[in-house]
Amino acid sequence: MKRSISPFFRPSPAIPRDEIPTYTVRKDNTISYKGNFYRVPYGTYNGKGPEVLLKVKDGTLSLSNRQGILLAEHPVSLEKGKVIGSTTYRRDRNSRLEVFKQEVLSIWKGNNTLYLFIEEIHKYKPRYLRDNLKMIREVMGEYGEEIVGSALDYCLDNGLYNALYLKEAASHYRELKRREKKPLPVVSVLHDGVQTSQYDTDAYIPERSKINRYDQIMEL
Repeated sequence: MKRSISPFFRPSPAIPRDEIPTYTVRKDNTISYKGNFYRVPYGTYNGKGPEVLLKVKDGTLSLSNRQGILLAEHPVSLEKGKVIGSTTYRRDRNSRLEVFKQEVLSIWKGNNTLYLFIEEIHKYKPRYLRDNLKMIREVMGEYGEEIVGSALDYCLDNGLYNALYLKEAASHYRELKRREKKPLPVVSVLHDGVQTSQYDTDAYIPERSKINRYDQIMEL
């Protein structure tokens, strides 16, 4: 599968991202800029006053989160005291879902794979995107970035666009990692030349039921 890179992940070549001015999101999900208030999607304010990046070019004001993902665009107003932006920012459910998606993406510090995985879920199962995002967030918290990164690669390479598959793959890779770290048994030699281990060898026999279940899922 050919993986395209989202343009939102590319900082502006003209202004380094760390030099783009930031503005604090107010409780009403607006930012104040030169005497006017510009809307961001409903739910951007999360009780902590998050900051967004602001750029103005050719009369258009663009607001992005710290990962460089576009949240809103508005024409720059020359008036004062105006609230700029459609009221749909306050009631559009899709905007709230988009904010949730960006929150999940902001947790991820790796490459572009999580973005691609979420976009594929959104394309094929848009009705279940929120549930998938919730599970993705839980999986990242439970398994950590290294294991989730391997699971994401596996799901993308095999066209498995569902957070349930991601969790199954992450569980599998964690088990592999655990086995790699497990110390080898100490072998002793009996007087008749038979070798035995001081550990219970049954502990080294894989649980076939779990592995078979994983294989069945990955063949879907």
